[in-house]
Amino acid sequence: MSKRKPKQITRERAATMLERAVEGSRRLGMDDVAARYEDMSVDDYADEKGLLLINPASLSEANTPKKRSTKAMATTATDPRTKQDLITENDGLLKLLEEIWELHVPCGDKSTKAELLEASNETCDALHDYDSDRFPFDDDDEDEDEDE
Repeated sequence: MSKRKPKQITRERAATMLERAVEGSRRLGMDDVAARYEDMSVDDYADEKGLLLINPASLSEANTPKKRSTKAMATTATDPRTKQDLITENDGLLKLLEEIWELHVPCGDKSTKAELLEASNETCDALHDYDSDRFPFDDDDEDEDEDE
């Protein structure tokens, strides 16, 4: 059997994945798993998941103990947003997720293709309304589909 080539990701992406693993495990009530992830360094996490970090640790990171808190990782980036900005953005994202959830809850195994397509289109509209620069869905896509 051939060995799979490891997925290459940046250290920052691995740190984000590790942070999400901790948060997700906590939300699912798996505190022991979350605690295990919290005790991991980014390098440890990448090794466990079979990921290859494409940007090595800086000298300061290499000289620090391997065991790092995800809270420390989250604060090392230079981010001009204040805590209140982040809270406000988080509240907006939670509302967006709730709206998308409500669009898809009625969909199930017995939903028709038209119902699923309608829910997907409404999701695109919700994302576009939230941030039209990041989610530039518009009616031009429908025109292209009709031409094909």
